[in-house]
Amino acid sequence: MDDVFIYHLIVGWAKYAELNKVAERPQSEVTKHLVRYFYAEQEYIRALRKHNLVHLVEQLFVKVIVPQSSTGSVRYTLYDTTYLTYGIIRAMIDNNFADTPEEIEEMFKQKAQ
Repeated sequence: MDDVFIYHLIVGWAKYAELNKVAERPQSEVTKHLVRYFYAEQEYIRALRKHNLVHLVEQLFVKVIVPQSSTGSVRYTLYDTTYLTYGIIRAMIDNNFADTPEEIEEMFKQKAQ
């Protein structure tokens, strides 16, 4: 059953990525788009949380971002990127989506200054 829940998110992300041409954008913008996608899916994520299934979001990230064929430093770098992005999404979930994607982006801009 877990795979069905993950599949829903994978298909949703694929549609979002296609509509927003995420593949054509710089890698640095992927996290921003993932934040926007998960914010848009907040009701689904809340339902997962209610049933203690939030851990499936982490599995989704690993399945989507880290190909099984990756090895060596590439694999480690992909895991690094995966868990950084997952950490941001998990904070959104834990904060019950209290901050919009724009507010989160602004927080990171202020931190960088």
